Amino acid sequence: MRALLFLILPILALAGCSPPPPPWAFNCPAPNTLVRYDDTRSLRAVRRDGNACIYNDAANTERRFVWGMIEEAGLEGRGHLAGLDGFFPAAPASQAQYRATVVSEGSGIRYDFPTMWNVSQVVEPVMTPAGTFQATVLVRRVRAEPPNDQSFVLRYWVDRASNVVVKRTVEMERGSTLLGAYQATALERPASETPRQP
Repeated sequence: MRALLFLILPILALAGCSPPPPPWAFNCPAPNTLVRYDDTRSLRAVRRDGNACIYNDAANTERRFVWGMIEEAGLEGRGHLAGLDGFFPAAPASQAQYRATVVSEGSGIRYDFPTMWNVSQVVEPVMTPAGTFQATVLVRRVRAEPPNDQSFVLRYWVDRASNVVVKRTVEMERGSTLLGAYQATALERPASETPRQP
């Protein structure tokens, strides 16, 4: 009986003491990584530029995504680059809070959007039409008071192997937003690429 216990206890110890997954350290996809989304976008990774990832779209127009997730375009607003500085590596305790600014192209009126980020899951499997991925889930919460009476939550699933956002959801709490949900329908990685993260 004692011999049996000596065999079982190490197994139980190993089963209950597996190390937590490492946080996701921001990086851009390898050049020539191609992702297609169900919102009709097709993006090919080109290079990293500081804390932004540069892609070319189907028309070969350069698109810039800060922290690999947020396009530097009118609807997404500005302020994310500095606001998320220090958030990565994305660990369970990671948090960020700042104001993003959107300027209306027509009127030039500036709108401020208090923005908060946290990590929902360091590793979570997610299924998309492009396949199943081991992803880090990041949550972006936007709450604005009148006249921008809006409150919504965006969730980003970042594939840990390719550093590509493979899914985004949008949950409205109050008001409306033009920011949309999307998911990857295809993901092609360069044959010479070596995985960066487990």
